[in-house]
Amino acid sequence: PDGAADSLEAPAIHDAVQRHYSAVPTCYTSSEIESWGYSPSWLNTSLGLPEDLCEAASGGGCPLLLTKIPLGGTVVDLACGAGHDVAIASRMVGAGGRVVGVDMTDAMLERARANAARCGVQDNMEFVLAQ
Repeated sequence: PDGAADSLEAPAIHDAVQRHYSAVPTCYTSSEIESWGYSPSWLNTSLGLPEDLCEAASGGGCPLLLTKIPLGGTVVDLACGAGHDVAIASRMVGAGGRVVGVDMTDAMLERARANAARCGVQDNMEFVLAQ
């Protein structure tokens, strides 16, 4: 309703967004996220990532297309969700690079850390809770 947001204070809005975002289901197929611009080579075994990693997707686009990700570079993924972009970027930057996933919910960061462990790419990445 009109003016409803005006009656809420920032902490209440923040809490509502966290509750909603923590519960967002994620279950996309490779073909669905390919339509967002993800390269099929990123989504298959060429990067050594689990085939079901795309199920961790919760966005609607491919931020990795915005610039060339250099070997040895640093990538920061704001609102990283369950970490599929972090996992892909981690392989792109290699062992000499670094990837930081930032999210506002513990629930998504737990999923991101679990996905990182499954992908075997934890050494060059970290996850940070943003408030």
